[in-house]
Amino acid sequence: MIIKHKFIIHLIAYTLCIVFFSHGAIAADDDSEKKDCKLPRLRSIKPEPRSEVPPESDFSFTLPPWTDPKKVTVTIKKLPTDITVEANKSFILVKGKLPASLENTFARISVRAVAELGCEMKEGWLLKISGKTAPAPEQPEP
Repeated sequence: MIIKHKFIIHLIAYTLCIVFFSHGAIAADDDSEKKDCKLPRLRSIKPEPRSEVPPESDFSFTLPPWTDPKKVTVTIKKLPTDITVEANKSFILVKGKLPASLENTFARISVRAVAELGCEMKEGWLLKISGKTAPAPEQPEP
């Protein structure tokens, strides 16, 4: 009876050691992969952060070439936004237009991009969107 208990205790201790040390090895591999992956960063942001722009203004920014162009998404004030993505060897150019429905408000342009190695970047910038400009008054004909 005592021999069976010792065997069970040793078996449990052995199993715990395997689980503990294998988990640490897996975590070390995950950390090294994250360190090897370069995060994309926003560059050449237009319009500049915290600037005031009219509704339906164009915006653009660039990302480094190691960004996966198929995995770039933009939301404005949590609304999905259509973008065009142009990739070349030096950078990736992303262009879009602010929604017409946003006026007299602040809006964050939020960008999500994934690098080719899989790490994910979430960045953005804030803009003040003015009201619609009033149409020019009609000139009376002479």
